[in-house]
Amino acid sequence: MDTDHSEEQGALEQAWRTRLLSEPSDAAFRDAYDELHKTMQQRSGRGIFYESSLTRLDRAFLEMLPPVGRVLDIGAGNGRFALAASAGRYVVAVDISGEALTAMHALTAEPERLALCQASALRLPFGARTFETVVSLDLVEHLHPDHLSQHLAEVHRVLVPGGRYLLHTPSSLHGATSRGLHLREYRLKEMREAAREAGFLACWICLNLVRFGWSRTVPAWLWPAIHLWEAAWSALGEAGLRHAGGRWYTAGVPDVDVALVKPVIA
Repeated sequence: MDTDHSEEQGALEQAWRTRLLSEPSDAAFRDAYDELHKTMQQRSGRGIFYESSLTRLDRAFLEMLPPVGRVLDIGAGNGRFALAASAGRYVVAVDISGEALTAMHALTAEPERLALCQASALRLPFGARTFETVVSLDLVEHLHPDHLSQHLAEVHRVLVPGGRYLLHTPSSLHGATSRGLHLREYRLKEMREAAREAGFLACWICLNLVRFGWSRTVPAWLWPAIHLWEAAWSALGEAGLRHAGGRWYTAGVPDVDVALVKPVIA
């Protein structure tokens, strides 16, 4: 994306950020992401937004899905993850943007493999205990900060007992990672606390080692160590290492990748 387009994109996102923080309605979010998709479709740098090949993160989360079952992908974007997940599974791809759904149709040569649904992440139009797995990749940082608990409650409702919510969001310890439409980023500790309040058991998915072929949930008894590690990197970042260390600092920060389990109540 060239400099002029980059500056224009940044101004657009900052303007929407101001509005969405003050007017967090479904209509405002729908309009914001419809406009974002429309502008990206008209630019030479659109490929990064509509890339159809799977990322390392996509592949790691795919490996964590059960081989069969019902999967809900919230904030599905162009649908590449949902399409890959639909091999052997029933998958519903949800996005609040109608333009995003259009992008999904363009990517999906076999539309019967995916069920597409336009809906808010705060009001999922599905019955209780419908899905074995829910997935969101880069969604919750786009929600209004006051709405995370409502979103988690909705996911808890649509999951079957024992079901899992596989969630990725960038760590706030990385510093600013968006021009404006990340309304709030979180740390692992914050996400774990919010998940526990919503009734989930939280497990960290260690994706730092995924390049070596290892992506598993970490035992719950390691959470204190994870929090200490996160606190240490926070202190180092505030001391100036975030800017001085660059990619080295970023590589040491634990990602906010979690499997939130809905307990089975006897």
